[in-house]
Amino acid sequence: MTIRNWIGLAFLLGMASGRLLAQDTNAPVVSITLPAGNVSVLLGETLAVEAGAADDIGVDRVEFLVDGVLQSSDADAPYEWTLTAGSFSAEMHQVVARAWDAAGNHKADSVSIQVLDPAGYPMGATPVAGGVFFRVWAPLASAVALEGDFTATPLAMTAESTGGRWSLLVAGAQVGDAYQYRITGYYGGTLEKMDPCARHVEHSAGWTYVYDSNAYVWGDADFEVPPLDRWVIYEMHVGTFAGRNDGVANSPATFADAVAKIPHLAELGINVVEVLPIGEFPGERSWGYNPSLPWAPESTYGGPDAFKAFVDACHQAGLGVVLDVVHNHYGPFDLDMWQFDGWYNAASPPEWQGGIYFYNDYRADTPWGDTRPDYGRPEVRQHIIDNARFWLAECHLDGLRWDSTVNIRQVNGTDIPDGWLLLQNMNDTVHYVRPQTVTIAEDLQNWDQLTAPTASGGAAFDSQWHATFVHNLRAVLTAVSDGDRNMDLVVAAITPAYGGQSTHQVIYTESHDEDANGHQRMPSEIDSGDPDSYWARKRSTLGAGVVFTASGIPMLFMGQEFHMDGYWADTD
Repeated sequence: MTIRNWIGLAFLLGMASGRLLAQDTNAPVVSITLPAGNVSVLLGETLAVEAGAADDIGVDRVEFLVDGVLQSSDADAPYEWTLTAGSFSAEMHQVVARAWDAAGNHKADSVSIQVLDPAGYPMGATPVAGGVFFRVWAPLASAVALEGDFTATPLAMTAESTGGRWSLLVAGAQVGDAYQYRITGYYGGTLEKMDPCARHVEHSAGWTYVYDSNAYVWGDADFEVPPLDRWVIYEMHVGTFAGRNDGVANSPATFADAVAKIPHLAELGINVVEVLPIGEFPGERSWGYNPSLPWAPESTYGGPDAFKAFVDACHQAGLGVVLDVVHNHYGPFDLDMWQFDGWYNAASPPEWQGGIYFYNDYRADTPWGDTRPDYGRPEVRQHIIDNARFWLAECHLDGLRWDSTVNIRQVNGTDIPDGWLLLQNMNDTVHYVRPQTVTIAEDLQNWDQLTAPTASGGAAFDSQWHATFVHNLRAVLTAVSDGDRNMDLVVAAITPAYGGQSTHQVIYTESHDEDANGHQRMPSEIDSGDPDSYWARKRSTLGAGVVFTASGIPMLFMGQEFHMDGYWADTD
């Protein structure tokens, strides 16, 4: 064949090939094979990305893009690229594999990859794309591992470079998985511990569960809590407020049972419900002032979602919700925070050897056990402040009532400056983050500084339980004859205290403390032989009348509206 013929043949073949390319409109087939679905990766780590591609005239190249920006192009199968997490911000990113053929046709597949910065995540278990990120504070542990539904063998956690925290991203772990920490202690030995920041638990001595804090769908967007000077508080204990609605005998009532009684509260005319503590406690019955896990709404009552449903229902009925929280001590039983990472001060007596979460000296002593948190540790203070923010932000609470703040700021009459700093930091933080939040101190020492601004050395609580109002009124109302009534006590009770501001004092004649601990409800205190007598009913009503008309924020205790008598107990 002559050169001219060869040139002519090549020209014809080229023309045919061009027509074939021009006629090809089929895009390549492409899919990301690795990772298999949305995943997360930690800053500083790498992630292999692979794609499979095919085309009837051949794949020209596969491009890899992150958030629309080209990162790499690979012309040879297998089509691969390595993502380095440190090159991208700690947030969700879209990774795209885009395949091209020689005709210019292209098609893409994508996955979402969440880049995680451990320092930006809270303590506990946080669901993320493709798994769960676990983080725990155990500064003196030799090693920390995870046990749970997502693994047959313990998974070693990584010690972060600072702060004594350990973390691990577990691909495939999911909401509802049970887990616990397996800790090699400071003095040796192996400890199995519940998560101190768990929101959802089996019970106070069981497993903790991965919980999605953002899953609950709220219906209270239109609710606004009344101004503080309009508050009328109703104090209630979930386990005894309402009877069981499911026929279960001899068991405490639940959050769902309480929801069924919300119409009664709305009709009564109160506008704020104050709930006794609900942090997970041992057993089924308790006042709530012995929390084992302060972040976990009591499992017997229904757990976290049931509590959120209660708050939601209150808000939809026009009622605000305040929760009583306990941080002057924890436990003392079923307390996994005790010697959490195995360390304790071996030079202290055994009762003062609580470890990292607690004072390991005389400051551990409280009226309820030797478990006062160590407010001097920044991590413990932050743990408590974060707990307050959890209740307010995640559970939509309108305020917190802090139990026995005198036992946070003092030990047996001696000041604890660290405790005072905690109260100041807590109030400054929550009022900055959520200005509408109301914090109430139960201090009962008649001290103005509780409600004074932090700028002037105070603790900046919005209000506090009046220390003497209830005792003055009870003394007058229970006197047998008019000649025995000291009306100066009434004058003292109704005179504004704590800086002269009415909203700085919560006033009452009945509460969970005053109707127990050796005292009875007002009708029985007035006439123990016949609490249903004319005088018992009239004087107790008169006391309530003073509460509603005196200077201060009025509060009723559940059952007071029915003139209930006798002692209140958590078995009622």
